[in-house]
Amino acid sequence: MGNRSTVQMAALVFGAIYLAVGVLGFLPFLGGSFTLTNTKLLGLFNINLLHNLVHVVIGIAGLAAVTSLPNARRFCQVVGVVLLVLGVLGVFVANPLGLLYIGELDIPLHLVSGAVLATVARVKALDSGTTGDSWQSSNSTCLDWLGNDRSTGYCGRRRSGAPN
Repeated sequence: MGNRSTVQMAALVFGAIYLAVGVLGFLPFLGGSFTLTNTKLLGLFNINLLHNLVHVVIGIAGLAAVTSLPNARRFCQVVGVVLLVLGVLGVFVANPLGLLYIGELDIPLHLVSGAVLATVARVKALDSGTTGDSWQSSNSTCLDWLGNDRSTGYCGRRRSGAPN
């Protein structure tokens, strides 16, 4: 795992968790389901065949995204936003289109997971290992912690005339 960035580690961890949950969702002795009938995984979370397949796909995508920083960042952005939307949607409609139950405990789970992934995707300062208001990217463009170009300003070095 050596030189993986924070975003890549987030993609790896969330990918592994979602893949494991997707596979566990097929095991009947844990409450799993091979049908579109809703059952409760571990007696807590409503799942069905489609829900399990979605978890497996997200998991595989997360594990595949670990290969590069841009892939991991895109995975975290896309999946983070989708999970946030599902969490908010679940507040109003627990079973949209009658196919995928996203109510009850799925709401906070999707909101927290989505917020973590979306935040990790946006906070580029975590990948530099530095503290402060800026970081130096590999292509020598100075970006602030939100990824805005700050090439003309402070970029990890003292400004001329700055106090010691």
